Amino acid sequence: MKKEYVALALIVVGFLVYTRLSRPVSDEERQVQAYEERFETARNRFLASVRSLAMPGESAIADPDAAVRRLKAVKADFDRFYGSLTEDAALARADKLAAAIEEFFEKNDIE
Repeated sequence: MKKEYVALALIVVGFLVYTRLSRPVSDEERQVQAYEERFETARNRFLASVRSLAMPGESAIADPDAAVRRLKAVKADFDRFYGSLTEDAALARADKLAAAIEEFFEKNDIE
């Protein structure tokens, strides 16, 4: 009986993985994904520079202003791109990214 449950669980997991990976991704979704990666990179650089400011001796090499400029550039590019989206799946993903960007900007007092 235990083997049957394990086999059933493996089948369900396999099916879920297959359906997730086999769904074709549109060009607009790929572009949104690229913006997600750009934002993630800029966010990580900002957080690293803020952490460096807190360490004695490393504040000279930390450049949070450059990280903020990069975040603002990503947001401005994304805002221009957002207006051109037409597909529902890409719009849904872009809405999540827009919310994440706004939340990050508010949380870190970036204007």
